[in-house]
Amino acid sequence: MSVYLFQISFAGIFLQNIHSFFMIDAIGVIGIVQGLIMPSIVTIFAFVLIVVNTIAKKSHWIR
Repeated sequence: MSVYLFQISFAGIFLQNIHSFFMIDAIGVIGIVQGLIMPSIVTIFAFVLIVVNTIAKKSHWIR
């Protein structure tokens, strides 16, 4: 169950970043650091959490 919730959360992050990058031009509006680097770090961190959660589920650390 937790793996699916992390995947749904990742989908939300991904859609939010697509909106920021392509529809409202966040880099031009709020700058390179807040518009590109921070969302990229959040996306990478969310992906790492999905990988760790999947490994934990396969190792039976969580149900």
